[in-house]
Amino acid sequence: MQAERLYRQVLAADAANAQATHFLGMCLFQAGRRDEGMAALRRSVTLSPSNDIFWLNMGMVLMQSNEHGEAEASLRRALSAGPDSPAAHNYLGVVLLRTGRYGEAVLSFERALALNPEDDTIHNNFGYARLEHGEVEAAHAYFRRAIEINPNNAMAHNNLGNALRALGDMAESMTSYQRAVEIDPGNPMARFNLGRALVDAGQPEAALAHLRAAVRLAPQAAAAWQSLAGLLAHRRFYVHDDGIEGELVECLSRPDIEPDTLAQAAASLLRVDPSFRLLLPPSDGDGVHALALDEAALRPLARPLFLLLLENAIIPEPDFERLIAKIRRAAILAWRAGNLRGGTTRGDAALRDVLGAVAHQCFLAGYLHEERDDESPIVEQLKAGVEAELAARGPVNEAQIALFACYRPLATLQRADTLPASNASIVGRLVLRQVREPAVEAAIAMGLPKLTPISDEVSRAVQAQYEEHPYPRWLRPPATGGAHPLALRLRMLFPHTDKAGTVPERPSILIAGCGTGWHVALTAPPNPDSRILAIDLSRASLAYAARRAQEIGFRNVEFAQADILELGRLEERFDVIECAGVLHHLNDPVAGWRVLTGLLAPGGKMGVALYSEIARRGVVAARRLIAERGFAADLRGMRAARAAILALPPDDPARLVARMEDFYTLSGCRDFLFHVQEHRYTLTRIEVILGDLGLEFLGFQLSAATLLEYRREFPLDPAATSLANWAEFETRHPDTFNAMYQFWVTPKA
Repeated sequence: MQAERLYRQVLAADAANAQATHFLGMCLFQAGRRDEGMAALRRSVTLSPSNDIFWLNMGMVLMQSNEHGEAEASLRRALSAGPDSPAAHNYLGVVLLRTGRYGEAVLSFERALALNPEDDTIHNNFGYARLEHGEVEAAHAYFRRAIEINPNNAMAHNNLGNALRALGDMAESMTSYQRAVEIDPGNPMARFNLGRALVDAGQPEAALAHLRAAVRLAPQAAAAWQSLAGLLAHRRFYVHDDGIEGELVECLSRPDIEPDTLAQAAASLLRVDPSFRLLLPPSDGDGVHALALDEAALRPLARPLFLLLLENAIIPEPDFERLIAKIRRAAILAWRAGNLRGGTTRGDAALRDVLGAVAHQCFLAGYLHEERDDESPIVEQLKAGVEAELAARGPVNEAQIALFACYRPLATLQRADTLPASNASIVGRLVLRQVREPAVEAAIAMGLPKLTPISDEVSRAVQAQYEEHPYPRWLRPPATGGAHPLALRLRMLFPHTDKAGTVPERPSILIAGCGTGWHVALTAPPNPDSRILAIDLSRASLAYAARRAQEIGFRNVEFAQADILELGRLEERFDVIECAGVLHHLNDPVAGWRVLTGLLAPGGKMGVALYSEIARRGVVAARRLIAERGFAADLRGMRAARAAILALPPDDPARLVARMEDFYTLSGCRDFLFHVQEHRYTLTRIEVILGDLGLEFLGFQLSAATLLEYRREFPLDPAATSLANWAEFETRHPDTFNAMYQFWVTPKA
């Protein structure tokens, strides 16, 4: 670079030249040589400690590197040397905002604007701060002013789109995003937001192009990858596409993407590949014996997409479930015949990886896969052989370890704690998942506090169910890229009412019935300064949740065992209570709901999720079949019930449950087909309960497409708060609330 050469020439003649040192550092940083650049910048402020521009530029660079502590120190040094620098006050405001000091940030932005009211970047940054704080109208005004000053400010157009989206003006928000992309096609944030808006507008192909551009421009942007994954998740493939397979592999490899959402899309892509399709057994024939684990079979099975899919996601497809049973049966029969390879050749490594991936899938599914009578004694022989190897303390055959884990958890082996665990191999990760993690959870469970007794008979039965089968066993944190603090989230969900956004900056939050912590993982990241209390009946579920919270790094969550029916004895009151999929499992759901209502602070908000009678029609039919045929709520009974359901005609109502992911896991099957207690609701009944409890309905959490359709059918209810209208809508669209009625309420004034 020419500028770098010139500055180096100056420094060759005068090594103490502060100007050349400083601007060399800026050049190096802009060229991506961050460490060299920072070293030069630090040397420049040593050479000229009173130069406010040097401190300002270094603070800006540190801010861009997310080194907020040192950035703040540099910017304050800049202001001590030049207190009337609007740029320094502006950047300091950004740093203070990023470190959660909103009030101080506001003062910095106000000072910057007082010094330079015509600076569009200050208006834009101040607007962003207002938006993050839930002050959407104020933010909107600042973005408009930034654009008046500089119509080509792409970030202001992008942020204006976010404000308009929060205000419910989807059409104008898309126009703003489009303008941002026109001005700066290389802006990944604008590309991401436009792609997301196009998804909501029902234009997936146009959205795909912008989301692909976003991840290409910002490969580390979790929110963009998550949106791309969400779009791919809804696609089904009829022609194989190597490019799509690469994108799915990348998505399944990322720790910030929920893999289960991609399972059916990935399965459909594998299914259209001729070499893979040949391995899938038919539904009406016995193809279990027809697989030899030779090179021809291992080549398609060992492809990264299939291995990643098996290890990280439940595949809710009957033909893939049969394939898993087919693979492990072929392997166990080969082991009995002495033909299971366990060496170090490339083919042996492929076999080990395939069996390791199958073992992960079987464990995730709770070993629901068909196990034939002649397989069980061979598994016991294999167990004895593996335990003998462990007792001898010699090297273990990883293929045999993986094969055993295809049928039974590794923790059932004697000396399982001596198995080598590592994230570096698929078998090492099996040991982590099946041996080490359960041991950590057992230790956590012993130390959990107990807030209330559990005396209700139904509560004790529900507790026993989840002690045996914690649900769900989630593997990766839910996608929270782009998530907002609760105040802004509720404001964006329900722009029609001022009540939605009246949540404190740091709300106290109760998650009533947290289960294994999935809801905690949704709520904690965007609310890092809130105290969160998460309670549940089951210590096993709580231990799973607490382990995952420790791994992810949540520091603001407390876990405790308690029964919602007994929580009235708590003195604490909460700004927000979230109770998703819990009340309908209580002996008296309304009594539990009344207890939670009493725990709300004045003006508090409550998120509730309840089963829909209409949407659960398939579950009702399946539960009736299970009761009539007497299937027990154990592994054998659930295998038999699932086989009976899969054998039903496609148009049988009970057959609907085979489309649901929970049908393909033991804990899921227990939860939705064999639960000890289940209540279901209609919207008419919910409206009556809300009236009895003195609660005001704020609105549902639904997709933008569903809300658009509702408003098209009921244009006189733009706020979408008429439960009578929604009842009519659900009658016409019976699958609307498959994921439960999810809604927010607040006490009536």
